Amino acid sequence: MYESAHSHMRWIFALALLIGHPGLVSAAQPEVATVGLYLAYVPELDLKSNSYVADFYLWFIWKGKIDPTQTFEFTNLIAPVELSKVPAYTDAAGNAKPEIMPDGRSYQVYHVQGRFWHPFPTINFPFDEQDVVLSIEDSKHTVSEVVYQIDLKGTTLSPALSIPGWKLGKVVPVTTVKRFPTNFGYSTGSELDQYSHVDFTVHVIRPRVGMFFKVVLPISLIMLITFGALFCKPDDIDARLCLTITALISAVALQYTTTTELPPAGYLLLIDKIFLLSFATILFTTFVSIFSNRLAGEGNHSGAHRLDRWGLIVLPIGFFGGALLFTFTS
Repeated sequence: MYESAHSHMRWIFALALLIGHPGLVSAAQPEVATVGLYLAYVPELDLKSNSYVADFYLWFIWKGKIDPTQTFEFTNLIAPVELSKVPAYTDAAGNAKPEIMPDGRSYQVYHVQGRFWHPFPTINFPFDEQDVVLSIEDSKHTVSEVVYQIDLKGTTLSPALSIPGWKLGKVVPVTTVKRFPTNFGYSTGSELDQYSHVDFTVHVIRPRVGMFFKVVLPISLIMLITFGALFCKPDDIDARLCLTITALISAVALQYTTTTELPPAGYLLLIDKIFLLSFATILFTTFVSIFSNRLAGEGNHSGAHRLDRWGLIVLPIGFFGGALLFTFTS
């Protein structure tokens, strides 16, 4: 009798704990906000400033007390004062008011125009590939309150979208959890806050054939003219030096015009390596010309012609082989 009463008391005590602490039964689930994007235009892409202008439509679909359209932000926006964010659904006063869908969920669309930032690594220029990224994040609610999910069916690019000088891939959305190494001065617990984050990424690639004819072919022609110096008579040193010096000046000018629109970098770009190789090759061609002229001046014409022949074999192989090696190992 005593054991039966004691057992009942334990059950009552356990029930009281569960009623007083509902979290012991099931933790509260975060609200889910569906996010989609339609990229319409990218009228400007500036590698020098690592920025681009984008025109797109962004929509949210949600059901719950939290309105995610009131607290989302673009984390890679450059000039907030220049941002245009126009809601499609408004009230009589023109303020944003979501549309209620037949299934009871709320729906809002924004037409957004602004300048955004993303680092553009140019180490493989002129055959580089870049990412155009539009990042959004909830600025107030942590992942315990709101999480983003992607509208995969609706997220896409405009068929009319084009970026001059680039080939476009598909838009790839990725959801992550953004963890900050600070609580921004407000302590809410033992752990730092985490926020739901979405990156809409469009991969863009330079057309290799077009960049070859625009950048690589001109320096190749300059080098072929340089090697022409070794076809001149060893005695005609003026003609030889005229060709090599003119080629050097042309190569320097071409490098300057090619890299003018690129951002400053603390590393060598692929095109820099090719130009440095061209400078070295022009220098060695000049040395071969001078030594060949000295041999001819000493009466050793056979030695001068032999040196020229070796130069016509080794120097072109060194330049074009080195340029191919740099290209395929970058």
